[in-house]
Amino acid sequence: MVDRTFIDEHLPVEETRPDTVTPIRTNGTAQEKKMNTLWAKHCTGDIHTPELVGFINACKSIAVDEVACMDFVMGRQNLVSPDSSKSDPVELEKLVADQYKRYASQLGQFKTEPIARTPFTGQAPVMNREKVEQEKKQADTDILSRVEQNRIDLASNIIQPKPRLSIDGNPIGTPGNLIVLTGGVKGGKTAVKTAIEAGMIPLCNEGIDTLGITVEANVNQQLVLGIDCEQAHHDQHKGIKGTFRRIGDMDEQPNHVKWYNVRQFSPRERRIALTELLKKYSKEFNGVFAVTVDGFADFVDSVNDEQETNEVIRYFENIAIEYKCVVIGILHYNPGGEKTRGHLGSSLERKCEGQLTISKTVDGISTIESKYLRNSGVTPLLQFAYSTDKGYHVSVGRKDPGSERQEKFDALKNDAIAFLEHGKKQLSRLELAEMFMKAEGIQIRAADGRIAQLIKSNVIYYTTYKKEKLALHELFCK
Repeated sequence: MVDRTFIDEHLPVEETRPDTVTPIRTNGTAQEKKMNTLWAKHCTGDIHTPELVGFINACKSIAVDEVACMDFVMGRQNLVSPDSSKSDPVELEKLVADQYKRYASQLGQFKTEPIARTPFTGQAPVMNREKVEQEKKQADTDILSRVEQNRIDLASNIIQPKPRLSIDGNPIGTPGNLIVLTGGVKGGKTAVKTAIEAGMIPLCNEGIDTLGITVEANVNQQLVLGIDCEQAHHDQHKGIKGTFRRIGDMDEQPNHVKWYNVRQFSPRERRIALTELLKKYSKEFNGVFAVTVDGFADFVDSVNDEQETNEVIRYFENIAIEYKCVVIGILHYNPGGEKTRGHLGSSLERKCEGQLTISKTVDGISTIESKYLRNSGVTPLLQFAYSTDKGYHVSVGRKDPGSERQEKFDALKNDAIAFLEHGKKQLSRLELAEMFMKAEGIQIRAADGRIAQLIKSNVIYYTTYKKEKLALHELFCK
């Protein structure tokens, strides 16, 4: 036989679904049992104010009204600890009244007026498939409408925008696109960014040293917005002063140029701040000329999170497209390597219009090399260095990219000859990689890339089919 006592005590007061508040006033068996259960739960041992308050609020949660609760509590006044102030009937009555007045809105929050309940048939509720299908078709229609607005064919009237940045007539930055400045630590990326900004500030930028990069003059004085996520405030301010020294004949900062330091912001807060700043100032200055970001990686929590990095790249692409501006951002190499950071770097290389790689030699001269240019051919290598007299970086010349590559390869070949002692020594691939890593301060991936280049160029070769040792080709042995 099933014991109904436990079941009855835990059944809802009403066997229907609740809807509106209706306090319980009857003193039926079910209510009394529930209140007795609550009293046993909250008021065991020495009964003081906390225990009583817990019981009163529990009664309210099942919609016991104040009168019924008062009657129940006053009938058990003798169970209250003698040393409690609530052993006084007046105080006990006041406690109940105060609790019901203070939290009147809680009365019956779990107990409501019965409404009709649909009997359970053993089957899950039926989905309104027609409504779902209609919503899906509407969403598909909206996407199709957007796609049609972006259809491009031979008859489309699309005007090619004038490039904001170029090198010797080769476009490297046009409105609606991203430009990436990459390189190792302290190679001169920020110097290139500030030089570009200097060319975008005045109405006429003739005579301004923009390190060999041709910058379109901002004749309409549209917004130039700079976001710095990496430098301290005083370092950023120092760079801004250098920018105006580069311009030369401008004593005050024009209103259309805005710089912000968001170093203390989270990646999400930086995106929100940039979005709101663009909304505000694009209207005030009748458009956006350029956005500079130092750096792209500071807008994500992880440069290797594929979903997050793709969303952030799409975010910057949308800015460039919506405001018809160029977005110029800095992105570092991986530590000790020559690969841009993580999945973010790999995706930006594919998405950007162009990448400018900045490297610095031991003599203090930095070189700008154009890579992955979508709309250009081969551009010269631009060289610059810091001038203590002027207080900013200045152009020091240019080189043919072919000669630069040959110089780098010759240096690599000479290192291999030295490591293998002019053919007297054989090393495993790992041993040779470790020597490159130690000599150049690079990581294993970059070192392995150098070895692959040497093998491809027949400078070194494997001595056996098992590829255990590498040796120097006899042409380079003395």
